[in-house]
Amino acid sequence: MQSLEIRWFFDGPGSNATLLNWFKESGGKPEPEKRTDFYFPQSVNGEAGIKVRGGVRFNMEIKGRLEVPGDLLIDGKSLGKIEKWNKWSEKADADIHLTNIVQEKSGWIKIEKTRHLLKYECSADGSCGASYKNRIDDGCNIEITEVNINGKIRWSMGYEAFSTNLDLMNNFFWPVKATLKGEILRILHPEISFSYYDLIKKLNPSP
Repeated sequence: MQSLEIRWFFDGPGSNATLLNWFKESGGKPEPEKRTDFYFPQSVNGEAGIKVRGGVRFNMEIKGRLEVPGDLLIDGKSLGKIEKWNKWSEKADADIHLTNIVQEKSGWIKIEKTRHLLKYECSADGSCGASYKNRIDDGCNIEITEVNINGKIRWSMGYEAFSTNLDLMNNFFWPVKATLKGEILRILHPEISFSYYDLIKKLNPSP
């Protein structure tokens, strides 16, 4: 599945109140979900990566960056780069616990996430609206996440648009235009805009 995404990372707790207030004002539900993901840094070259995704059913995901279509501009100001990705995902069998396997192997990086999620579902007429369905085929995930890597807390904010039948670009920009406004714009900058895979690369530079 292809996606259009943008994400920002914030060191420490200094921005979490602004992020969570914005999320609540945008219609997000207050109850977060918790999960643990594992990333394989040796596979990360900035353009592709592998992770084991925690949850009810553990997934192995391979994700590759296809292109960077351009900057996200709000009132003429660049907030970061929009990235287009392709993702391949495979569910593990119910009796296979991938997280237990990768924890026994060296090199995998454990990331504990407390994720606040707001979904926008898009229709054939081009309109999008907040949705509380468990699964949608066309739309955008908006998330605020507390990220714990080796005890160091960061916060992340991101948009991830996806599509099976509709216009992927519309699925990205409709929710962005509907929600990205107000005080939140003050703390969003290109310098802190990058993917999880880029974050892993920064933390584990190649020798």
